[in-house]
Amino acid sequence: MISVKSLFQKLIICWCIYAFFFIMIIDLVSKSQEYRNQTQETFAEVFPEDPEKHTFVEEKFKAVDNETLVIIVQVHKRTEYLSQLILSLSKVRSIADVLLIFSHDVNDAEMNTMIANITFCRVKQIFYPGSI
Repeated sequence: MISVKSLFQKLIICWCIYAFFFIMIIDLVSKSQEYRNQTQETFAEVFPEDPEKHTFVEEKFKAVDNETLVIIVQVHKRTEYLSQLILSLSKVRSIADVLLIFSHDVNDAEMNTMIANITFCRVKQIFYPGSI
């Protein structure tokens, strides 16, 4: 037979576990909202005229389809390397058919300007949430 004291102890343990997981879920939801807000602020900073438009020079090139080659570049705070990469990519044959995506882990105005000035292919920038 289960004593009232034992049952009460089990109930307290279950309640503590429930409270712990509830607090963790609330924390995750609030952090998710913080990241979402930071990302929106970053886009508004990088694209002040239209934070929802992330693709540059898209009207100059054919539409993206299942056959489009996508090149993704992880960008760190090394502007000289990025400059050399952009110069090299500009010389690649058929680069105009590519969607070039730059993934940032930092928000740097100089790098954003360099990328915004690319005119040889379709370009998109994405930012890791919480990178600024």
